[in-house]
Amino acid sequence: MKKLVTFLLVIFLTSCGDSLLKVDDKSLNSFEDLERRKIITIERGLFYNTFTKIEWDSITRSEAKLLFSAKPLRDALEEVATNAGVDINNSAQRLTFKGNFKKMVDGYHDALEEIKKSSKE
Repeated sequence: MKKLVTFLLVIFLTSCGDSLLKVDDKSLNSFEDLERRKIITIERGLFYNTFTKIEWDSITRSEAKLLFSAKPLRDALEEVATNAGVDINNSAQRLTFKGNFKKMVDGYHDALEEIKKSSKE
């Protein structure tokens, strides 16, 4: 399982040029602080903006939560995990996650919880 999780993390970390990582202009404002601190890099285009770099090694769980508030990033993580045969929503599997991958998945779930709360209000 550890090798699979490491492989999955590497795939996700290197997939930042993928078209799934496009972010719209209104979401872009929420990432300005992360960009200013060089945790993320966003390539700005005429029609869309794309995450080109994310420093997962230095990101905190709350910063991962902020990133995963963007649907394109959630979709990318879900797709990579599914393709690798890892169920990031399975609580038993989540207990086995370690390090940066655990931090990333925890941030993902924190973002989902926040979205659920805000949709109920």
